[in-house]
Amino acid sequence: MSIRIARPHALGAVAATLALAAAAYAQPAATDLGTLPEGETRVNGIAVSGSSIVWYQFMAPAVSNADNRYLDIWTEAAGGDSELGLYDSTGTRIAIDDDDGDSLRSALSFGATSPARPLTGGVAHNGRDGNLAAGLYYLALGNFNTTFNEFTWDVFSSSTANNTFDLVLSVGTPPPPPPDRWNETGDAGEFPTTAQVPSGSGNLGSISGSIATGGEVDMFEIEICDVANFTATTTGTGTTMDTQLWLFLADGSGVVFNDDTPPGGVGLQSTLSSAFITGPGQYYLAISGYNNDPNDEFGQLMWLNTPFNAERAPDGPGAAGTLSSWTGGGASGTYLINLTGACFPGGGGCAPCAADFDQSGGVDGDDITAFFNDWQAGAPCGDVDGSGGVGGDDIP
Repeated sequence: MSIRIARPHALGAVAATLALAAAAYAQPAATDLGTLPEGETRVNGIAVSGSSIVWYQFMAPAVSNADNRYLDIWTEAAGGDSELGLYDSTGTRIAIDDDDGDSLRSALSFGATSPARPLTGGVAHNGRDGNLAAGLYYLALGNFNTTFNEFTWDVFSSSTANNTFDLVLSVGTPPPPPPDRWNETGDAGEFPTTAQVPSGSGNLGSISGSIATGGEVDMFEIEICDVANFTATTTGTGTTMDTQLWLFLADGSGVVFNDDTPPGGVGLQSTLSSAFITGPGQYYLAISGYNNDPNDEFGQLMWLNTPFNAERAPDGPGAAGTLSSWTGGGASGTYLINLTGACFPGGGGCAPCAADFDQSGGVDGDDITAFFNDWQAGAPCGDVDGSGGVGGDDIP
């Protein structure tokens, strides 16, 4: 038997290789922020010079929808373009961001998705980067353009800029949703006959939910009880998708639609006003991701695709028809629709004084319109005689 012995210079090469490998996997030199407390942890005046990377380490609690807790991280500064990358204790990349913060700065958001936490000038914190287990994490801060590789804390930058940033890490529990908010339960249907009916009474201030990947439509029955002040919007609510808002009558006739917030805006959110609302009563509010559009019974588009940034009554080849299908596909994500002038159907839309049917504070012709809208649709508020059904006895 022979034994092969490596030459001294070969042993040196092996040792050097091992040393390089160990260095490549070494944890980065990082400022220790300790265990993140409840509330904000701020590090001000961080100088990031050229291609340098500034590292921080911290212990984070578990944050998820199930825990109803969040960890939001962002940078602030008078100027400069930052990038952030989060790694776990093994050097595996968790999430990165370039421009979700104010202007060209960065923001990461983990855990609770709703209600969103507003970020001035940036994307609202909405848990878009997923959940985190409790443990040790490493945060890399660099100037644009920084590359965050997937493993071994491998981060480098090609920047020649010199910037100063403030770093904010915020741990907390979202405040409970307001009592006039309806959270989608299960999956709302796509047509008036399958629409979700929010349960409650009085003012309906907002509706939250989500559109699944692959494209679907969520529709909700609402009562428009104050026509002059009616609005429905996803603008500024932390909605994470490119939305379209639609309003229908109970028979599927189209009322109004908006894709991108008017007038002349550049955003991808949607707003409806009272401009095309003829009277109070029962309506069906639908939200879809761009570009999932309604068809009539002959498969024709009820609305044309353009112009954007405008509220429009039905103007497609199927404008005079009724909703029978959707084109399918479209963007997906979470949404929050803020409402004014709307009430819970069958509750908020029914006035204590039956004569003031639309709850406008006075008795006038609009109350007759509101009643017949509900009566013809068979809505609960049409049962003014309390018989348990909507029929001829409700009309004196």
